[in-house]
Amino acid sequence: MLTIDEHQFLEKHYNELTGSGYVIESLESALSCFVNSSSFEESIWVAANIGHDTDTTAAICGQISGAVYGIDAIPSRWVKKLAMKDTIIEVADGSYSFARP
Repeated sequence: MLTIDEHQFLEKHYNELTGSGYVIESLESALSCFVNSSSFEESIWVAANIGHDTDTTAAICGQISGAVYGIDAIPSRWVKKLAMKDTIIEVADGSYSFARP
């Protein structure tokens, strides 16, 4: 059985990650991609290239990486191509201000 709390994902080689869409395997893969990269962009590229259900793995990894590296770490060339960018930023800003004590 997979146990994320025991950090078993740290022992897996990249080729063993599945990003299958199953929640535990996707989280395990996303965490491994985050831990084994050194930037927001690198972590997303690594997650997106695992194969299988890459959109789920990259989305989870992006949430983790975004929380750690911050919005300024997202490559500007990615942000420029983002559909509904202004709406997304507005919602994110609202969520952030709502979550602050």
